[in-house]
Amino acid sequence: MAAKASRVTQRLKEAVGGAGNSYHRNNDLSIAAQQYNTMKTNLNLLVKSLRAQHHALVQLNKTRMEIARSVAQMTMKSPLYDCTGKFAKPDTPHVVSYATVHNSLAKQHENLCEKYNQFVVAYAVEWQRIVNTRVSVSLKKAETLRRELDHYSQKVESLRTSFGVQMAKGKNVDAKSQEKLARNEEKLKTSKKEYGVFAQSLCMLIDEIVNRAWKDLQPLLVKMAQFDTTMSASEANTMKNLNVVIDQLKGIGQRYDLRTDARLKDLETKTARELYSGDDPESFINHHLIDSNDQNALQGQQAANLLEFQGNPNDWSSPAITSGDDYNNQMNSLSIGGNNQYNNNSNQFNSNSSNQYNNNN
Repeated sequence: MAAKASRVTQRLKEAVGGAGNSYHRNNDLSIAAQQYNTMKTNLNLLVKSLRAQHHALVQLNKTRMEIARSVAQMTMKSPLYDCTGKFAKPDTPHVVSYATVHNSLAKQHENLCEKYNQFVVAYAVEWQRIVNTRVSVSLKKAETLRRELDHYSQKVESLRTSFGVQMAKGKNVDAKSQEKLARNEEKLKTSKKEYGVFAQSLCMLIDEIVNRAWKDLQPLLVKMAQFDTTMSASEANTMKNLNVVIDQLKGIGQRYDLRTDARLKDLETKTARELYSGDDPESFINHHLIDSNDQNALQGQQAANLLEFQGNPNDWSSPAITSGDDYNNQMNSLSIGGNNQYNNNSNQFNSNSSNQYNNNN
């Protein structure tokens, strides 16, 4: 009980006086621990970044599919639909459109994201776990051994001081006290040896973990580089089919006399009649704008005057933004189907990619 109380007293002294109050703190181990803390910070940052990249890749895949759905919905019943929003069907399995290309790419990337998490992120997390667990446990044990050594050092010193005082007064030291001193000197000798051996071994372990971390980083870098090259090759192989889509879009532009600089400025500044590119505007006015009850009061020319009105851009006659509820309802019901042509490529790629990763792993 007294020994336990003395150990508590020693810890309180160190807490008040700081680390320098220790009798046997190993300077080499203190330096090694500082180096490990720096390496630990860098490794934690690497793991955090790899996890963030995996999350970003998953989100990129989701947004690509959302864009494909939006394009498909917005091009329905337009000349653009066949080359942008159309999907493969049993009777037309070889459709090449913006949507089918991105649908195929999304499936390939989903498989790649799983492999990235399995072979890249998981490796880094396991490396982090092993290093942090082993070194942290060892440092705690080294600290326990050091405290034991300090305890016996102080105890032996205290007994020797007490004996010296008694002998200075001409008193003899009894046999029981001498036996106690001998017993604690033996414990001090054992504790000093145990702490010295353990601290030396721990310094060697930390030196290997910190200064040769590149050996553990090398397999991770191989996996990361393999992923990057596989992903870029997969994307390039699939995205090259968009060249067909580009040619078709350019052909539509020429057929409908669309300018390459787009017409957003015209949408902002021109009148409705100047913008209108549908059928005869007079026919549009008569069939769409004039209520049957007002036909006698509002003739075609008056309706045309409404289209010529150039007032405040926020006025009712400016280009209107129609409700998107119908579009949203159709969007939610739209199901992105598969493409047999691309699925074959995807299956072949997935097989090659899996073998590549598994061989390395």
